[in-house]
Amino acid sequence: MGTVEKLAFYLLKKVDKAVRHYDLIKDGDRFVVTVAKDPPQAKVNLFRTVQRYTRGKGV
Repeated sequence: MGTVEKLAFYLLKKVDKAVRHYDLIKDGDRFVVTVAKDPPQAKVNLFRTVQRYTRGKGV
């Protein structure tokens, strides 16, 4: 697992915990995630990881 994947995993773990705890996202909601001061390619990789992670989860 590369650096971007490790970062994405860590961020998604924290985001998932908060979303579930506070019931922040409902079925049908749409959202965009970005990380400031990150190289552009890392953002693209993070977006792709978020897409794969949320596919089929109703998010």
